[in-house]
Amino acid sequence: MIIKSIELFNFRQFKHAKFDFSMSDDKKFTVILGDNSCGKTTLIKAFIWCLYKENKYKGNEKILLNNDVLKHMNINEKQEVKIVLELIHNDSQYTITTKQNFFSNSNGNIVDEEPLTTISILEKNKGVTPIPQKLVADTIDEILDKDLINYFFYEGENNPISKSTTKKNLQEAIKNVLGFEKVMELHDFFDAQKPKNVIDYFKNNKITNIDINVINLRTLTI
Repeated sequence: MIIKSIELFNFRQFKHAKFDFSMSDDKKFTVILGDNSCGKTTLIKAFIWCLYKENKYKGNEKILLNNDVLKHMNINEKQEVKIVLELIHNDSQYTITTKQNFFSNSNGNIVDEEPLTTISILEKNKGVTPIPQKLVADTIDEILDKDLINYFFYEGENNPISKSTTKKNLQEAIKNVLGFEKVMELHDFFDAQKPKNVIDYFKNNKITNIDINVINLRTLTI
């Protein structure tokens, strides 16, 4: 799986923002910069919601609709939250779209519908093919099994690696995917106090001029 882009409409802080990720062999990394509360964790949760319709927010924050849009809704008005994710998998381009409608009812309360996910595939020389709704969940699991979600879309603030690596149902899967003999090596790799950690790796290999794609959240329309 190679992530090409993600576009957010009325999702939390983002009224509209599109993130284009590096697809070039010369730029193998995309780095997203931003101050606290500017939307870095929101972006991670947007991936999770788009792929699995899993709302990672709690309590009153479970309403995903942009707060400014919500405040200006009239009685009986409907607004839509939408995320469009484009990725490459098995040499085909997938467009995964998840939508959810929010209504302001006659009492002014916000009522939400069930989110709906659709997928279309662009195959070389074959055009665009929509995936039947009954196969959407299986198709996404084929692209990225939900059991690996915390490793590919990692919420560092609320989900420390030391906690994730104790999850027995993930140990064998992540060991096979990443090639670690011991899952705890992943924890050590990101621990600055441990030998052979990721920081030392970059220093020892004198990687000082990595050509990267940088996205600064402060420059986006939020």
